[in-house]
Amino acid sequence: MQTYFEIEYDYDFDLLGVIAPMKEHKLAWNFERQFNFEFEPKEEFELDFLKDGKLTIANYVYEEEYSSMRLIRNKAWESEKISPYLLPEVKQFDYLLMVKGNIFDLELSTVQDKIKAIPNVMLVQNIEIEGLKSKENLIFE
Repeated sequence: MQTYFEIEYDYDFDLLGVIAPMKEHKLAWNFERQFNFEFEPKEEFELDFLKDGKLTIANYVYEEEYSSMRLIRNKAWESEKISPYLLPEVKQFDYLLMVKGNIFDLELSTVQDKIKAIPNVMLVQNIEIEGLKSKENLIFE
C-alpha cells in the first residue's frame, strides 16, 4: 500500500494579469517610472514538468522589508512543453504581477489604476488564484 501526501500551499499574494504588447524590460521600466522604484531583473527560472518538458520564464522583482512585486512573463521565451504558458488558463495575459504585502501602503485597486495609466497597457485584472488549475506553477522560490 502506497502512502501519498497532499501538500497545501499558502498563496499569500495577490495576482494581477496584465495585457501589454511590449517587451518585459520596457514594461518593467514603465513600472519603475510609475511607482518610483527599481525593478531588479532576476535570472530566468526554469520549470521542469518531467514528462511535458520545461519552460524558461523571465521575471523582475522589487522587494521591501515586508512586501514585494514580481513581474513575470506568462509566455515562456523557451518552451519544451506542449503549452508555452506559465498559467495556460489565463493565456490572454502577457504578464503576471504577484503583489505580496502592502506596496507603498497602496491598496491593490490603486496599484491597478497606476498600472492602467502606463501607455500601451490595455488591461489589468485581478486573477483568483484558487480557481487556477496550474497555480502550483507560481511556487518557484
